[in-house]
Amino acid sequence: MVIAICVGCIFATMLLLRDLARFTQIRDISTNRHYSQEPLPRGWRMVKITGAMFFAAAEGILRDLLDSTEADSNLILYADGITIFDAGAASAFHRFLQECTNHRHIRVIVTDLQPQVRQAFDAAGLDDGDYLFRICSSLAEATALARGEARLESCLV
Repeated sequence: MVIAICVGCIFATMLLLRDLARFTQIRDISTNRHYSQEPLPRGWRMVKITGAMFFAAAEGILRDLLDSTEADSNLILYADGITIFDAGAASAFHRFLQECTNHRHIRVIVTDLQPQVRQAFDAAGLDDGDYLFRICSSLAEATALARGEARLESCLV
């Protein structure tokens, strides 16, 4: 009886996590005037991530993002909608950044991290030490950096 209850709880947890992963979305907002009044420069793309970024969800979302982004391009990740960011997500994000910066030469700017997510980034060592990766505190700073109107140092949070 106890074993059946434990198996039931584990199964229910797995179903819950699967459902939560479905709610994590990525949306291209490059041409949405709500986020950027002026068009982004050629070669730049802006995406918004919304939802919980935990092990399975983060891996899938970041793999989809990587697959849809061309090599030698530029990417702004508007991350104000990330509600949860765990160690599994940090590991997936680290692999994503390595693939972007080391292999595909994709410049990545992450912006508008919520405090809990920023703390998780810091704890995981996801800092912007590489010139191809920057963290900005606001979308305005990130788009200014993309347009060449700001210096890289202005985005150090």
